[in-house]
Amino acid sequence: HQVCMGGIKFGPLGIPSNFKEGIAILARPGLGLRHAGIWKLSGGAGLHGDVMTFQFTEACFALAASLTIEGKTLYVVNTHLHSVPQMDSSLYHRLEEDLRAGTISRQELDDAVARWREGLDLQAEQLGELQKRLGGLPPEVPVILGGDFNMPPDRDTLAGFRAQNGFSDVCGAAT
Repeated sequence: HQVCMGGIKFGPLGIPSNFKEGIAILARPGLGLRHAGIWKLSGGAGLHGDVMTFQFTEACFALAASLTIEGKTLYVVNTHLHSVPQMDSSLYHRLEEDLRAGTISRQELDDAVARWREGLDLQAEQLGELQKRLGGLPPEVPVILGGDFNMPPDRDTLAGFRAQNGFSDVCGAAT
C-alpha cells in the first residue's frame, strides 16, 4: 500500500484529523505478492508514509506488485489519477449561464476554465509518467493495470494510452 494524501501527521496526531487516502494491492496468500515499485506520478515534495505524512499539495502515485499464478509471474499496477471533469460544452455553457446571471465574473469564468485545462493537462502528464514507468517492466511479463483514472474509458486521453500500451478495457471487453 501507499499513502498518497494525509496532510501533516505524526502517527494519529495532526491535521486534517479525519483524512488519509492511498492505494493498495491485495492478493490471496500463496500468490507470492511482492512489492515491485512505488511510482510518483505527480505532486510536490513531501512525506507520504504510514507513520508520518507531511504535504501541502495533491500527490498521485502508482503502486506495482508482482504475483505468481500457476508458476507464471505477472504484474499488477494500481493507480489513482487527478480528478477533473471532462471538458465538454454542457459544463462550459453552465459556466456561461452563471456569467450572464451575474453569479460569477468574467475573470472567475476564465480562471475556472484555465484550472480545468490545467487539470486535464495534469492527467495527461500522469499517464505519460505511468507509461514511462510501465516501460521499465520486463516486456515479456503480463501487466494488469487498474485503479481510479478519474475519466470515462472513452476519453481520448485514456483511449490513446490504452492503444499505445496494448491494454484492453475489461468493461469494454465484456460488452
